[in-house]
Amino acid sequence: MPNSTLTAGGPVEVASALDMATQLIAKKNEADELLEEILLAFPTLFSGLVVGAFVLQYIKKSDLTSSVGELLDDFPVPIELFAVPVFAVLFAAAGKFGLLGAISGIVAKTSLDGWNVFANVALKGAILKY
Repeated sequence: MPNSTLTAGGPVEVASALDMATQLIAKKNEADELLEEILLAFPTLFSGLVVGAFVLQYIKKSDLTSSVGELLDDFPVPIELFAVPVFAVLFAAAGKFGLLGAISGIVAKTSLDGWNVFANVALKGAILKY
């Protein structure tokens, strides 16, 4: 509990040394906040890089889109240098705006409901209650 002292204007609270030390440690400057944002976004960006590389290679090797794969091979620079980072940034933006969370929630709810339909038919009593 902070100490209070009387002044001409009324009581003034004096912060303890522990409170002052805690506030000093808890303060963040802009560089710390930027580093925190980068480290928080790293898993999503890395996943976007991996998924982007997979999608690009799938398009290149696909039999259905062989003309697109040949078109991608004809670029003067490797298309991966442009397409994969753009996909990663779009993936991270989707995570920031809540799209990835919404998709994962819909998939989870649908799979649980699908299990309950299966359990009603084949496994009596194995219904999930949520």
